[in-house]
Amino acid sequence: MKGSLLSIPILVLLWISTSCTHSPILPKSDKIWLHRANRIEKAQQFQYDYAGLEIDVFFDDSTGTFFVKHDATAPSDTPLEQWCQALDNRSNLGLWFDFKNLNERNCDAASSRLALLRERYQLNGTLYVESAAYHQLQAFRNAGFLTSFYLPEFDNQQEGSELCLHHVETIQDAIDSGVDALSGTELQYDFIKEHFPEQSLLIWTVRIEPEYQRKVFDHVGGDHLVKVLLLPIE
Repeated sequence: MKGSLLSIPILVLLWISTSCTHSPILPKSDKIWLHRANRIEKAQQFQYDYAGLEIDVFFDDSTGTFFVKHDATAPSDTPLEQWCQALDNRSNLGLWFDFKNLNERNCDAASSRLALLRERYQLNGTLYVESAAYHQLQAFRNAGFLTSFYLPEFDNQQEGSELCLHHVETIQDAIDSGVDALSGTELQYDFIKEHFPEQSLLIWTVRIEPEYQRKVFDHVGGDHLVKVLLLPIE
């Protein structure tokens, strides 16, 4: 009987250790944000464990509404307003909005709507709006948001010099347009640092292995210009 009782706290400790947000391999850092917290349940579960959350949003021009989803054809549409309302810690969280369909037609309406939600739900943390449509990000800067240019997908170790030069020109044009940061993968970090050493960065990886994530953190975490390291958990 005594042995059974002693096993209870051991089981509790095992449950706690397996339910912790960060692997012991990873350090605690305000730079580490959670990747793709689109599901309300996921955002609620980890809202106190990370300094910030990244979500994917689409703007519906016809209704003037943001929806939280990664793909345009996704069957489940969660209004951003509902997502924000479900969080208790929204006044402290950093938020990274990956704006999937920003364009010249919706930028003004979308920036006004997001500014309204910011005030309504007291989103007082660091707020980034990210898009490949960097010219349209100016509307969000005017509304007081930080902005980031989503880099084209490329592996700088495999691409030819001519194509890399094209990327440099595009990135420089985005910087000249006034974006606050560049967002790219861990594989693009060295390329960005080589060509744009003074630029603020948001770095992300899709790899979920804790050992790999620790290597990424060790490589980029000490760089004061890396503002966010976005890590997935699944």
